[in-house]
Amino acid sequence: MRDKNFELRLLYFIVFVLIVTLFVLITSGTFALLEFKMSSSLATFLGALFGAGISGGIAIYVMHSDMNFRKDEKTKENNDNFKKSYELIRMWTESYLLTVGSLHMKMKSESTISKQSMVQELEAIKKCMISLDSINDDYIPQEIYKLFLELKAYMELTYYEYSAYISTIQMYRGDGELIFHSDNQEMRYSLIKNHKDKRKYTRDRFDGIKVYEMKL
Repeated sequence: MRDKNFELRLLYFIVFVLIVTLFVLITSGTFALLEFKMSSSLATFLGALFGAGISGGIAIYVMHSDMNFRKDEKTKENNDNFKKSYELIRMWTESYLLTVGSLHMKMKSESTISKQSMVQELEAIKKCMISLDSINDDYIPQEIYKLFLELKAYMELTYYEYSAYISTIQMYRGDGELIFHSDNQEMRYSLIKNHKDKRKYTRDRFDGIKVYEMKL
């Protein structure tokens, strides 16, 4: 931004010099008509100055236009990369929310739940977490980078919370059916109780990213 302002000031200065030079030439011509003669050396100097001013002004204008073009191209490239990344963020966030919702319903259920099925859904959460983490950070705009980091961090936190709970589940087979032997009831109730707030936290971060994408 500082370089751009400097170039604009320089361009304005050259235009000013050209105007002053043109004014001097016109004035000199007027004086010549009134039989005031201008020396040939001064005329040569002013002509050279005028020519240099025109050349310099054109060069700076071309350079300035080229920089603007390159900047527009870079902005378009950055936006395209972010839009592609956004689709991945949307897909894996929705998958994460669905999986956590399924785990939540199983934990609320009074019926016997297969520990293996919960482990499979835990692995699905891990897949979402790893997939988001593989997105190139350079493609995420600075304005929403904090939201993106918080979204990833919260998925990771959720994964470890559910993983810790599932590891406490002990099961045995009795009368041909799988039943709970024991689990950490305190952890279970805490996860059930906080599910709504955790879901809202995740949704809010994603919605912030979504709003930014819609403005592009």
